[in-house]
Amino acid sequence: MTYLFFKINKVSIFVCIISKILKMGKHGNQIKNDKKYEALRREGASKEKAARIANTPDSGKKGGKASRLEDRTKKELLEQAKKIGIKNRWKMTKKELIQEIRK
Repeated sequence: MTYLFFKINKVSIFVCIISKILKMGKHGNQIKNDKKYEALRREGASKEKAARIANTPDSGKKGGKASRLEDRTKKELLEQAKKIGIKNRWKMTKKELIQEIRK
């Protein structure tokens, strides 16, 4: 634990801040990869899209060549949609899934 002392109105107030809070990124614990989130926001991505991408488990890794979305099965698209947190994905057609994944 980390302890900080603040003087307010000439009265010392003891404040205890849990170390986990200090380790949180600039955007709190809801964003897992702050650097990726900031980069996406600078590129013009919406807050929702940037958060969704930054929170995927492999957001900081570079991968190999991925197959085109159109060449994937609906099951594969549903798995990808689940990873990035698309809601109501099971009700969507393959074409709708592709559009949502690309957003």
